[in-house]
Amino acid sequence: MSNNYSEPPLGPYAPLPAPPAQRGGLGKAGLILGIIAVALAFIPGLLYVGFVLGILALVFGIIALRRGTGRGLPATILGGASILLASLFGAIYGGGASTTPSVAVDTPAAAHATKAAPTKVSAPDVVGMTVSAAEKELESQDLLFDANGADDDQTVTAQDPAASSEIAPGTVVSLTAQPPLGSSVAAPAPAGNKFDMESTNRIDGTKADYQEWVDSYNDNFVSSNEFEQPDAGKKYVVVTVHVVATTAGVDASTVAYDLALSDASGNVYDSTTLVEGLTEMPSVTLGAGQTAQGQVAFEVPDSFHGGVASFGDGTIFEKTN
Repeated sequence: MSNNYSEPPLGPYAPLPAPPAQRGGLGKAGLILGIIAVALAFIPGLLYVGFVLGILALVFGIIALRRGTGRGLPATILGGASILLASLFGAIYGGGASTTPSVAVDTPAAAHATKAAPTKVSAPDVVGMTVSAAEKELESQDLLFDANGADDDQTVTAQDPAASSEIAPGTVVSLTAQPPLGSSVAAPAPAGNKFDMESTNRIDGTKADYQEWVDSYNDNFVSSNEFEQPDAGKKYVVVTVHVVATTAGVDASTVAYDLALSDASGNVYDSTTLVEGLTEMPSVTLGAGQTAQGQVAFEVPDSFHGGVASFGDGTIFEKTN
């Protein structure tokens, strides 16, 4: 008896799932970082960045190798190589910068000793300087100053501490100053002091340079002309005006009769024209280097003696004697 049977037909097989796609992100990142790190390892100043990137590339490469993803091996190799290169060139560059050739110089040992800061300095003599110049001189000696409100162009007449005093750096030197000689009626220049001046032609505006000064003061000039006698209680005083043209075009007579006279009380006297007995300033235009001189008279009270002459439109003041 035969047992005839048939196996049931097999149903359709379900397809096998596809293997998961390999993830190579870390390996790729490590490879890129490794390439950059190797490039930076040769550049001074950037090799330290390359060193850090090399460490990252090495870490990413090792992780990629452990996971079996792609590019792990080249990332690991490049990361390690960049670390070695950065360390090597860092040592080379660092050693070269810190090592300088030594040159043997036969000098006394004292020349290499550090100089101690001076405990005392000698106060410079600034009397006669302008306040501005005195301040610069004191600063050069590490000293402070107190100008007591004086202007920069005023002249120093006294200082405290005195010149040559041994004082500590940082000491305040007090300055006493007055306006430059000749700048005011209160500070007139001595008679005969020459001043550099400038005149302007009132017609065409041209300018000319010259020197001017006064001297030869006569406290009681007597005119020989009976019609040129002073008023009662008054007298004539006379000074001689000198003009030297620095450039051509100086009108000597205009310069001379710009002169005025002041007394101790501040009274101002203009010049007086006298004909007899005076050598007047010639009415000439001076060329460069030419000179002229002439006498100028003033009618003043009998009590007047000396005084201060002013010229340059009242900007310069000079004693008459």
